[in-house]
Amino acid sequence: MDDGIIVALVGQTNVGKSTLFNRLVGGRPALIGDYAGLTRDRRYAPLRRCESIWLVDTAGLSVSAPTAFEQQTQIAIDESHLLLWIIDASCGIQAHDYNLAQRMRRVNKPILLVANKMDTKGATSGGAEGYALGLGKVYEISAQYGHGISELCTAIENSVMSRTPHAHQAHLSPPHGQSAPQVALFGRPNVGKSTFLNYMCGAPRMSVSDIPGTTRDSIAVDCHYNERPYRLVDTAGVRRRARSNGLAEKFSISQTLHTVRHAEAAIVLLDGCEGIVEQDLRLLGEVVRAQCILLIAVNKWDQVRAADKARVGRELERRLAFIDFIKPYMISAQYGHGIKRLMDALNTALDAPPLKTAHLTRLLQQAVMQNPPPLVRGKRIQLRYAHPDGRWRVVVHGGQTDHLPQHYRRYLQNYFRQELALHNVPVRVEFKKTTNPYISENKRYDRG
Repeated sequence: MDDGIIVALVGQTNVGKSTLFNRLVGGRPALIGDYAGLTRDRRYAPLRRCESIWLVDTAGLSVSAPTAFEQQTQIAIDESHLLLWIIDASCGIQAHDYNLAQRMRRVNKPILLVANKMDTKGATSGGAEGYALGLGKVYEISAQYGHGISELCTAIENSVMSRTPHAHQAHLSPPHGQSAPQVALFGRPNVGKSTFLNYMCGAPRMSVSDIPGTTRDSIAVDCHYNERPYRLVDTAGVRRRARSNGLAEKFSISQTLHTVRHAEAAIVLLDGCEGIVEQDLRLLGEVVRAQCILLIAVNKWDQVRAADKARVGRELERRLAFIDFIKPYMISAQYGHGIKRLMDALNTALDAPPLKTAHLTRLLQQAVMQNPPPLVRGKRIQLRYAHPDGRWRVVVHGGQTDHLPQHYRRYLQNYFRQELALHNVPVRVEFKKTTNPYISENKRYDRG
């Protein structure tokens, strides 16, 4: 978006910035709630009516001392071409709004003043009072119900086009990196997901804190590493269900799981200082079930004492035996140690050629020749052919496949993975029983 038109949504906390953001871009990409401070990091999306204009949702501006998350808001303000300053019409204009008005004027950028929540009781005068701020016309809307949105969109387009004549030429093609593979950063709170993303971007793109749960929303960021594009998605940390409190956190976790299920790859970060815990194993199981590329990054390895590294390594090997095809990588997201090896492994998995029916069938025949399936009622189980179903799922067809024992199913799965040289890929082999379509006809004729 370096050559795009950016419109930043700014304002105090809980004035409806994220609700308006969702209304303008379509859908519900931003997490919303009925209490202040839910949004913390920048989120970008194109305006639904004009994809050459990008909107950015920001954290709320505080009235008194700036919060730690306002750094992200200030970056959005600095890079934007137009500001949408949103006020709460139900509260009317208060003393601190005049202070923020002075702050907005010092930015020296065009501002559209938006009075939101005009659908609430007592909001009739709140919108009119906005003229006292001296910023010109006040656009009265209801982001929740869509009132006044069309007029606001027209004002955004006219303001941008009048001040940036070449805006209509921006993003005639898809934004840079849109076709890049989506890689989800997954893990418990405070394991370093945002730190990892910031290192990959080479800038403080996400808010970082020692307090668990700093990231609440899933934020997709396009970046490059060694000249290769990626779309990294920083997700909220997933705690145990018993420790999750509040509806917003539950929605945040739901959004995180949805992101992982639709990602092409997932990097699960573990805390090297704490070692692997039960919640890590549950999260790894989620990624394996999602059937996407899986890499394990043991972060904060630079903080682990040298005397403890061997013990932690043995513990990882023991507890990760159920996914022994996945190799953990020891990294330091803060300093970048080990990230090159991790990304090289990711590229190898991403560049793996697609599975083909002819190749899979030949491998199936080789596996059967080396180790034939067991007998069932004195007859050999016939495995006829295999074909791909999706990118990493193999379906094997044959007779009486429902009688195949588990050890032989694991044998075939490991054989396919080894021969295809697929590392960090949870290949799944499914079996489908082949039936004779004429069996009912034969029985009818046998009865004469």
